[in-house]
Amino acid sequence: MATVASVLGDIESYLYSLGHFRDRVATLTAPLASSGATTLSVDEFGQVTKGLVEIGDELIYVKSADTSGNATIPAWGRGQQGTTAAAHSTGDRVRIHPNFPRSLMKRELTTAINNLFPDLWKTVVDNTAITILSNTDVYALPAAVESVISVSAQVKPGYAPVDLTRFKFDRDPNPTSFPTGRTLSLYSMPPVGTALTVVYRSSFTPFVAETDTLSSLGMNDRWADILRDMVAARLVLALEGSDIAAVTAQAQSRAAGTPFHAVNLSKYLNQVVAQRTAEERRKLMQENPSKIIKQY
Repeated sequence: MATVASVLGDIESYLYSLGHFRDRVATLTAPLASSGATTLSVDEFGQVTKGLVEIGDELIYVKSADTSGNATIPAWGRGQQGTTAAAHSTGDRVRIHPNFPRSLMKRELTTAINNLFPDLWKTVVDNTAITILSNTDVYALPAAVESVISVSAQVKPGYAPVDLTRFKFDRDPNPTSFPTGRTLSLYSMPPVGTALTVVYRSSFTPFVAETDTLSSLGMNDRWADILRDMVAARLVLALEGSDIAAVTAQAQSRAAGTPFHAVNLSKYLNQVVAQRTAEERRKLMQENPSKIIKQY
C-alpha cells in the first residue's frame, strides 16, 4: 500500500540517483526545544558549518560551528523557508545543507496532487446525498462534487438499481437556497422516499501526515510513479547539467558527448507524466463509465 512517506522516499531516491552528490548527515546528541534554543549539538565534529540544516521537516539556519560538534543558532534561525520550528530529540538525523529538503519535497508533492485533478479524479459513491421528496425536483449536492458520473435509484428492493438519465447538474445555483453551490435537478422522478446513489468526480483530499495512504486521499496506488515524476520534473531544475549522471535509460541512449541537461530531463519527465496520466484516465473511465444518456 503506497503512502505519502513511500512516495517521498521514491522522489528522494530518484533525485539523488541523478548526481554525484550526497547530503552530509549527523545525529543530534542533545534535545532541541521548539523555541529559545541557541545551540545545536551533533556527534560528527566538523560536519555542521554555516548555513542551513534540516531536522525532520524543519530548516534551521546555523550562524557558526566549532570543532566540538556545537553550532550556534541565531534568534531568527528557526523555521526557515516556511517550515515550522519543532522540538527534536536526541538521536534525530541532521541533514547539513540538504540538496532537496524534505519540507520542499512535501510542498511540491502537495502541488502535484492538486495539479493532477481534473485529469485524474477521486470517484465518490454517495448513497445518502438525496432522498426523493414530494415537493421538489431540485436537490443539494455536497460542495465536493465537481461533475456527476451517474445517478441511480433502488426503486424496488431486491432488483437492480435503475439509472436516471434525465437530469441537470448545476455548479452555480442560488447560494442563498443552496449554500453548497452544487445541485441536481431531476426530470424523471422515482417514488417519494427513494434514496438515490450519486457517483461523482471530486478533487483529492490533501495529505496531513506521511502515514496517509494514497487510497485515503482518493488516489490509486498505481499513481505513485506519476506523483514522483511530477515532483522530480520541478525539483530537477535546481541541478546543473554537469551534475546529472547518465544513469537513466534516456540519458544513456543519447549520443556520446551530448550532455543531458536538467531542462531536458524535466521535459522528458513531463512527457512521461502526460503519457501515464492519459493511460490512467482511460482506466478510470473504464472502471467508472458514465451512464448518462443526456444531461440537461
